[in-house]
Amino acid sequence: MVKQSETYRLGTALLVYFLLITVIVTLLPFRFQMPRVMDIRVHANVPDFILNVFLFVPLGFLFQLSRRKHTPLRTSDVLLFGVLFSCAIESAQLFLVGRYTSVIDVFSNGMGAWMGARGYLLLRRRLQHQTVGLMALELPLMNLVYLLVPLLWLSGMATGRELNRLWLLLINGFVGAVVLVEVYRHRLKHRLRVSSTALALGVMLWFLMANVPALVNFPLRVLLFAVVIGWVVFYRAGRPIPELSIDRRFEIPTLQKIMPLYAGYLVLLVYWPLSGSGFQWDWMLSPGVFADDPPLPVVSRLVEYLAASTLLGYMIAEWRGRVQRKSYRAFFRQYGFVAGVLLFLEILRGIHPLHAASLGRFLMAATAGIYGSAIYRLQIRTIRKILAAKQSDFPGNPILQKK
Repeated sequence: MVKQSETYRLGTALLVYFLLITVIVTLLPFRFQMPRVMDIRVHANVPDFILNVFLFVPLGFLFQLSRRKHTPLRTSDVLLFGVLFSCAIESAQLFLVGRYTSVIDVFSNGMGAWMGARGYLLLRRRLQHQTVGLMALELPLMNLVYLLVPLLWLSGMATGRELNRLWLLLINGFVGAVVLVEVYRHRLKHRLRVSSTALALGVMLWFLMANVPALVNFPLRVLLFAVVIGWVVFYRAGRPIPELSIDRRFEIPTLQKIMPLYAGYLVLLVYWPLSGSGFQWDWMLSPGVFADDPPLPVVSRLVEYLAASTLLGYMIAEWRGRVQRKSYRAFFRQYGFVAGVLLFLEILRGIHPLHAASLGRFLMAATAGIYGSAIYRLQIRTIRKILAAKQSDFPGNPILQKK
């Protein structure tokens, strides 16, 4: 099993990423002023309560993953972390125009963090005697699945009640499903006691939890998407692996399968709704983002684009890193390639009659892409520590010595 001392740095990087997204979503447009009246409420509707619970589940999970070696894994600490972080956000909302503080939100956020911590401990015990590590961290492709969770969440928030935009969720759902199926077939099928049916149900649950905002507005359609994805996973997971494909190098073929899907998602993301006209340019972001009370879809679509850029940076870094891993110039080429793709997407946005290309948005997206590349580099360092630890435990194992 992967030792916790070998994973806390990567867990910390992912935790910081989730915390940043949470802060941005809850505090945009960052227009603070002294309130005339402290508006503190103690009631909340059921959909908001559910959203607040699930919003903090990944934070609780990653908080446990980021703990250092020999640190006690008490879920009470995570509950306290969730409550304090939620209190900080709710207190900051007192100083935002048109916002208020909710006591119920603090309670639901803390509950979500506690649930995430409990899920971590259950999974840790489940994998304690398995040959794969916690969260399969020695497999870089798995990080794509984790990074897809906040992206799908934000995409659901950005969808609002726009029915046609649900197809973007389905595309990314298939991206995650393809990765999980290939990891299962090539790495986990003969190591874990998990059937194709159990895998399909697990992927469906992952898709539903990552799409809670859309599930609230379109329950039947999101459930239908989950069933379709589960059926595809069940069919693909049960297929035998050709003997020529049973090796350690399944990552590039998997990336070749998901790249067209993700490229299609990015094009639809920046060019939605589909239309055509002349090129427009704006040095700043859309004025609606920084309005006193911006519509939730406007804010969510900006943050969704930044999250999509982070995932793009990680994906490109993994693709290029497997071709040129030891050269520092290769990393700069990765960053340049990410910036080039994002510049193309910004130009594509400028052609849209309802949008405009933005230098500010491009710089923010490029920064997010670089952060995604940095997460990949941190992942590689974690893998090297894992392999070194395994080789020290089993020095004569030829599998671990295979490059």
